[in-house]
Order: sequence, then structure tokens, then C-alpha cells
Amino acid sequence: LIPQALDIIARAKELGVNLSVSVETVIADGFSNEANHKTVPSMSIPEGWEGMDAGKASLENWKKIILDSKTILWNGPVGVFEMDTFAKGTLQIAEYLAEATANGAYTLVGGGDSVAAVTKMGYADKLGIPYAAFLGEDEIAAGQITVKDMQTGEQITSGLEEAAARIRAGLAAKNEGRLILG
Repeated sequence: LIPQALDIIARAKELGVNLSVSVETVIADGFSNEANHKTVPSMSIPEGWEGMDAGKASLENWKKIILDSKTILWNGPVGVFEMDTFAKGTLQIAEYLAEATANGAYTLVGGGDSVAAVTKMGYADKLGIPYAAFLGEDEIAAGQITVKDMQTGEQITSGLEEAAARIRAGLAAKNEGRLILG
């Protein structure tokens, strides 16, 4: 993945895109909520330890970017949000997104884990998200999408074109502009 990441970084630079990566990481000596953990520079994770959450310096960088943005796509939690010890970064990002959304930003949350995180942390409503669209490998191969209305709980699986039309109609009717993709 390193060559691909370097290609993406180079391409972003060519296009004048500001690409912000983690500068500080919360690491642990095991994949457990009770593991020993500490914060280190992201490029200095020692052997036998693994990245488990975003560090405070990374979150401060991202806060400014999020709050200064008018359109935000969030794809993927920044930590192991299923473990309370390592959920702090993801919770902070959700809080920043809620603040940006309240200030008028268009927020798009993508990825099944991101959907689960904002739902678990109680931020789906704060992000004003009326629909969740779930796309898995099987659905993509079949040209299908499952759309769930977050207010009513109604789920509909249909073709991509039909689902897009339903979402557009529902968003227009509710005067909303936010969608979770999972």
C-alpha cells in the first residue's frame, strides 16, 4: 500500500489538493481495550505496537480543516471506535462534523464503519442525515443498493438508478442535503 499512498500524495500535490495525514497516533501493545497505550508521532510507531486512534495533534489539525470546510466527506473512523479506550478520536471527528453541519456545511459520511460510528455515538441526527445507503461487494456486483430512511427505519433494496431517484426525491421533499453511504 505504500507505493499507492505515495502516488496519491504526489497526485494531490500536482492538483493543489491539501492532503492532511495523521501526525500523532495513540498506539497500543495489543488489540484490546485494556492494552497498554501511549501517544507517539505517527511515523514513530515501535515494533510490537499498533495504531489504535488519532492523537490530539492530529485531531486539532483536522478540526480546523473540518470547521473551515463547506463540503465534507468522511470515510472511515480514525480509531477503533468499538473499544471505548480508542473511540475518542472518532467521537471528536463526529463532534466537529456536527458543528460544521450546524454552521451550514454539506456533510457526507461514507463507509459502513463510519455509519456504525455516527449511529453508535448518537450523531446521525446531529448531522441531519435522513438516509443511509449501504453498498457492499454483493450489492455492487448486482447493481443494487439498500437505502434506509433514518427517521422511519424503512429499508428498500433496488437498482442504483431507482435508489438515486428515491433519495433525490426524499431529500428535495425534506429540503435536506445529507447522506450516509455505507
